[in-house]
Amino acid sequence: MPRKSAAALTVVGHAIKPAVSPLSPPDGLPGPVLAVWAATVAALPASWFTPEQSPLLERYSRHVSRAQELERWIAETDPLTPTYARLVSLAAAETGRILALARSMRMTHQARHKAETAASAVAKHSPVRTIEVLLEQGARE
Repeated sequence: MPRKSAAALTVVGHAIKPAVSPLSPPDGLPGPVLAVWAATVAALPASWFTPEQSPLLERYSRHVSRAQELERWIAETDPLTPTYARLVSLAAAETGRILALARSMRMTHQARHKAETAASAVAKHSPVRTIEVLLEQGARE
């Protein structure tokens, strides 16, 4: 079998990319937090999160899980009570923390698109057509 030249081997070396596995969650995350972590990591490319972002992603997952729990409590609480107002306030604070963490990890929709790409998508968007589609879907349900 003939030997391959160094140039031939370097071409092959650049074509093969090492597989990137998704960021693993830290040990000891409660079930709801782990579910948010898994859904978040699965929604983005495997290379999106680096090990350095693990603490941020953990905090993000905890805040999302807490916000979901607050929303359940809000749904069960009488809106005319002080407890309801406090729960709504806490939920708003959680939303702010979630948004700040999502921005820092470049997870927001705006962070994933160049301004020009977003502008052309908006220009092509037809709100009237979108509303028609949503109304049709609602009528079928």
